[in-house]
Amino acid sequence: MLDPARAERHPIMMGDSFEGRWSPARRLFRKGNLKLMHGKTCSLLRAGALLTLITLSPLFAQQENTILRSQLVLGNDDETAELCIDGSIAYVARGAFGVDIVDISNPLAPQKLLSLNPDPGGTVEIHDVQVHGGHLYAIDQSGVVDSNLGNFVGAYIYDVSTPAVPVLVNTLLWGDLNTPWSWRGAMSHNATLADIGSQTFLFVSSLITSGVEIFDVTDPQNIAWRAVVNPPILGAGAHDVSVRGTTLYTTWLQHGFTLHDLSALPTLSGIGDPYGPQSVPQLGWHSYSGAYTHGISPTANGSHVCTTDRYNGGRLRIFDVQSPSSITQVAEVVGSASTFPNNVDVEGDRACVSWFEDGLRIIDIADPAQPRMLGWYDTTPAAPSGNRAEGGFGVVANGSIGAYLTDCTGGLFVIDIQDEVTITSATYKKRNGEITIVAKSTASPGAVLTAVGHGVLTYQPGSNEYRGVFAVPSKPGSVTVTSSLGGEDTASFGGGRNR
Repeated sequence: MLDPARAERHPIMMGDSFEGRWSPARRLFRKGNLKLMHGKTCSLLRAGALLTLITLSPLFAQQENTILRSQLVLGNDDETAELCIDGSIAYVARGAFGVDIVDISNPLAPQKLLSLNPDPGGTVEIHDVQVHGGHLYAIDQSGVVDSNLGNFVGAYIYDVSTPAVPVLVNTLLWGDLNTPWSWRGAMSHNATLADIGSQTFLFVSSLITSGVEIFDVTDPQNIAWRAVVNPPILGAGAHDVSVRGTTLYTTWLQHGFTLHDLSALPTLSGIGDPYGPQSVPQLGWHSYSGAYTHGISPTANGSHVCTTDRYNGGRLRIFDVQSPSSITQVAEVVGSASTFPNNVDVEGDRACVSWFEDGLRIIDIADPAQPRMLGWYDTTPAAPSGNRAEGGFGVVANGSIGAYLTDCTGGLFVIDIQDEVTITSATYKKRNGEITIVAKSTASPGAVLTAVGHGVLTYQPGSNEYRGVFAVPSKPGSVTVTSSLGGEDTASFGGGRNR
């Protein structure tokens, strides 16, 4: 995060050019409206509601306020797609090459355990990966017969209780005449899994049916189709899916997004006319002019959703969905004309966005109506070409620390937000011969704070602060606290402060 003085010393953060058009920026700072390290903020009145609009300028530096922990190149190709994280293991969809399984227990040096190709002699297109309950779901959108099974496959399901030794336990076949519902999982594009009640369900966006097909995978070896969410309008096709609590969020590209109630899903038998009324009730549908709603991720409490419009000059949009029948956009972040966002993952107060040739952007949405850019990392620092096979593709937020990002050609990136440390109190007690240091971190609780020359501070969950008491032979002049995620602060024990 940025203070005005620092921003004025760095015209790159202010937007339009290296020359730095500072006067408008200073005015914005005085008004308290500047929310980005680069770009412009203004407010628009749309449909009677105040909408915050942020326009991002082209990036003039490869990174700002971020630290590249590691990059693992996965292949000399452009097949890298979505990813998921399960503990210390990353699963990366690699298109025609299947799935790469990566040990990320040391984020500074990730190690690929193996490449898993479900059909080495044939053609797969693994576009998405999900892990739940020790099982990997490799989502195949190829529409090509598996050379070993002699059938079409929508998903390959592996037991990955030992990640380095995956065991195939089932497939979602969609040409099997003995299971007439199975074709509904054909050519799956994106997927998610969720527990509803005591059951586990797989939600896939099917390129065959254009809807969201819902399967009971409580027992991965005995899959059953349960329900369908049909398109809200003729011609729409389901793209991204996300579940929070008992609500399903689905994007429909040119037709916006919908919310559906899943609370009754465990009671559905899957029997009936799949072309009839939707099996799960629709809570709301929001379509808007210029939509190409690609990715979607709700906030933890479900009050807002972040979506991406995937086209050049596209944007991240933030919607208030507390009243699903009357959804309202409250803010948007607009990219440069030659790049576009792909996916978004919200965790806590942060939205991590893969922005193709602009790489990764991390945005603070603690106040959804006033988003703030925290940092970025450009994985393809050359000038954008508008190539849809280059740059940031899949993204998974890593709490307050940063994000895991896949780059179409660059592989797996581990990127942390650079911490901002603030010492809130530094006191010396002569009688006890000790100093007490209290500090805050923008990356708490993931950061480790150290008082240089004294020791590590302890995180205090109740106050969201770090505290340390250390014995000293005499009163020090000052103390410096550093963060494991970069950043530091220095305070004087004489009452003055020195950053």
